[in-house]
Amino acid sequence: MRAGSAMALWAAAAAFVLHAGAAQAACARADGDALINHGAIGLMKTRTTPVGSRGAAIRWVTVSGTSQMNGNVFVIDCRGAVRADAGLGFVEVQRRGPLIAGEPTLIANYHTFSGTGINVQNIAILQYRNGAIIRLWDHPSFEGNYVPGTETDETTYRWRFSLGGRGIEVTGRDVVLLGHQRRRHHYPMADHFCLNSKAMKYLPCH
Repeated sequence: MRAGSAMALWAAAAAFVLHAGAAQAACARADGDALINHGAIGLMKTRTTPVGSRGAAIRWVTVSGTSQMNGNVFVIDCRGAVRADAGLGFVEVQRRGPLIAGEPTLIANYHTFSGTGINVQNIAILQYRNGAIIRLWDHPSFEGNYVPGTETDETTYRWRFSLGGRGIEVTGRDVVLLGHQRRRHHYPMADHFCLNSKAMKYLPCH
């Protein structure tokens, strides 16, 4: 009986994996050209991430362009139909985030602005809820100023979830370069954000 039960469990698990793999293979490939005007954003980069436990049937898709470092984020279904979309900058890295208020999230590191002597990047925590993409939190992750003839100033922010995902703690480090001199300034106090369930945003904690 034990051997038979083990074989039955193995067969069920194998069937589940095959079914999931077949479902993923059957889904339409995300087509960045169909989602956004290629000419409007320049050279494109498309990234795809499953939406939480929904698996590959519903996916996050970011389409980014080098023109003004802009782009969009989409939620699409298995057929490639758009469920929701929102504006976003040029995404460098994206990954699945934790469940927040019962729903999965996407964490995206993206450029908000990049020009001569300026580099600004942000972290966004996005969620697909009630048919729309909401921005739970958006905060700088890096700010660089390299304008010739002025001080080179770089600020890097580190963040982590706290309070079981209902809070976010942010710390920063500022580095200033002037000629061959290097000065570091550490922020002594951390910023804290708390999830406001009514606004569905992380707001400064009181």
